[in-house]
Amino acid sequence: MGSLNFNCANGNMMAADFQGETTITIDFQETIKTCKNMFNSLYVTSIDLSQADFSSVSDLTDMFKNCLLLTSVNFGSFNTFISTKTTERMFQSCTSLESIDLSSFNFTINNLNNMFDGCSNLKSIDISNIKTTENTNTTSVFSKLFEITIFEYI
Repeated sequence: MGSLNFNCANGNMMAADFQGETTITIDFQETIKTCKNMFNSLYVTSIDLSQADFSSVSDLTDMFKNCLLLTSVNFGSFNTFISTKTTERMFQSCTSLESIDLSSFNFTINNLNNMFDGCSNLKSIDISNIKTTENTNTTSVFSKLFEITIFEYI
């Protein structure tokens, strides 16, 4: 077990690609449009996306859903999440996640439904640059969170 650097040519990854790894570093080789289910149910503790270009990604639905061991995700400090419209269930049931910095998410979102639902150990979220509209679905965004500090939720 250790760390794995993974160059993703088409955005499609399988859990078997990461079997036995604790840390994953991703670098997309092509432009991708969706990260839907990309890491869903993986048993890893850390994912580094700081080198990945998300500028064309519109859908982050279920991206980390059910990653029960996940403790950290590094999105980097640059703003590449300009096309994203939905983060539905993005971190749902990530029960080991205690803190998440999404300050690099600088976009207007249409769907935050269940984004952090069931993240029972989550205590700190920075979503200071995410913008919503009157039509944004925010159903159960923070459902089943017990102690939480949210930085500048709009």
